[in-house]
Amino acid sequence: SRLGTFFGGDVVINALVLYESEVLLYRMPDDSLWNYQAVLQDTTPDVPGQRGRATILHAMRLVNGVVTVRLPWEPAADVSDAERAEEIEAALSDTSRLAVESVPGGYLRTIVARTPDALVEALTVAPAERGGTYLRIARAVAEVDFYRDAPIRVNAMEGELSLQEGVMRYALPRLDLPDSRLTSSGVLDLSGE
Repeated sequence: SRLGTFFGGDVVINALVLYESEVLLYRMPDDSLWNYQAVLQDTTPDVPGQRGRATILHAMRLVNGVVTVRLPWEPAADVSDAERAEEIEAALSDTSRLAVESVPGGYLRTIVARTPDALVEALTVAPAERGGTYLRIARAVAEVDFYRDAPIRVNAMEGELSLQEGVMRYALPRLDLPDSRLTSSGVLDLSGE
């Protein structure tokens, strides 16, 4: 299998440890790809009979890392123009719970996670026909600025996440917060449609 992967053009990394790293993941409002997809997956036109290139990382550990996610934000679609303008103004104010900013083509929301220790396994970045993006969080501890108020403290987390053609699926069988434990799973449509 490894020889076929080599000749197929995939990039395979067995283990990577990042110390004091800053990881920025973003997709601008008018973009179809996230920045990591543009760098790590084959974006050349489809060639009949050939599978697109993938980047496969068997294990990646973040030690004292910061992961910033910047994703397109839009107000609710089922509101009047006046309500839309009010919602945008409220989101852009410095008193908003959401960290939203105006950028060319629309708006971006920022979420920041600081982790003293996280282990990600089976990270795969591939074209949609090969499954898209997938990762398994083997373990993680973090403080997450999901909103502008106090950060959410995650004492332990395990789970899986996949992203294919703008649809994210996740399963978190373990999510331990300071005063509660929960599980969560879901599907989020990030395609902008």
